[in-house]
Amino acid sequence: MAHFHIKKKKGRPYLYVREIARVEGKPKVVSQIYIGSPERVAELAEGGGQAAVKLRVEEFGALWLAEQISRDVDLVDIIDKEIPKVQKKKARLSS
Repeated sequence: MAHFHIKKKKGRPYLYVREIARVEGKPKVVSQIYIGSPERVAELAEGGGQAAVKLRVEEFGALWLAEQISRDVDLVDIIDKEIPKVQKKKARLSS
């Protein structure tokens, strides 16, 4: 589960979003994203600093996006039209 983590470097705090998971039975940081200083985060939360914001796309959104694109172009229908369906043989029970 992701959580906020504060690191202090030379006495100044820096905020990160961190995700920790167990790897080979031991807790390990698997993802860490720098957010900024507490002042910068507060400024962004208040709506100040209308400069362009860089976004970093994380993996968890990729599956949702692929599903949305599939629905928009009706990918299943396209595949069904191009690839003939295989007739399955019914298994016979021997008595």
